[in-house]
Amino acid sequence: LSGLTGGDGSYVVSNLTPGGTYCVTPGKSDDTAPARGVTSLDLALIQAQILGLRPLDSPYKLLAADVNGSGTITSSDLALMQRLILGLTNSLPLGLWRFVPADYVFPDPRNPWDAPSNIWTTNLLVDATGRNFVAIKLGDVNNSWTAPGGGQTLAAKRAEKAAFEGRVWSTPVFCRSPTRGRWKRSRATGLSSDDHGANKGPPAR
Repeated sequence: LSGLTGGDGSYVVSNLTPGGTYCVTPGKSDDTAPARGVTSLDLALIQAQILGLRPLDSPYKLLAADVNGSGTITSSDLALMQRLILGLTNSLPLGLWRFVPADYVFPDPRNPWDAPSNIWTTNLLVDATGRNFVAIKLGDVNNSWTAPGGGQTLAAKRAEKAAFEGRVWSTPVFCRSPTRGRWKRSRATGLSSDDHGANKGPPAR
C-alpha cells in the first residue's frame, strides 16, 4: 500500500485491522532539479570533514554526506556529488533523500550509519500519532535545499523542530505500508484503526 502525503507532509493510514503490526517507510524519489541544495560549498564542507579540519557537527549532516551509503565519508561521495552538480546524473546510489524517525536517539552521533528508515507499530489497538520523520537531502550538508518554486530553505522552514538540529520538518513524501488499508488525507500524523479516530492527535508540523 502506498500513498502521497498532504502538502504539509502529514499522513494517515486508516481502516487497519486492530491488533496488527504495521510498518511505515517514507520516500521521496524526485526533486526538481535533482541537485537542488547540493553545491560546491557542500563539497568544501565534506572535504574539510574528510581531512579532519572541521568535523560535521550533526548525525544528520554525516548521513547527508554519505551519499553512497557506505557508512563512511570519502572522496567517492565527493565524486558522486560532483556528477550530480554537473548534471551528469540525476540520482545517487541511495536516491536523493534519506529519512530517519524523528524520535530516534543516536547511540553514537559520530557513527549514525545504522539509523532506521522506517517506523514499526505492533499490536495496534488505538490511534498511533506522532510517527514523524527527519527528511535528509543527500549531499546537502549546509541545509540550503529550497522547495521548488522558491520556497523556504530548510534552515528557515521550521515549525516545532528543524532537521539538522536533531529536529524535524515536513515535506511531501510517499509512505508505504505492507498491509491492507487505505490512505486518508488529514492533518493528524499517524496510523488509525478506524475512520472515527482518523483525525485525533495534534496537527502535524
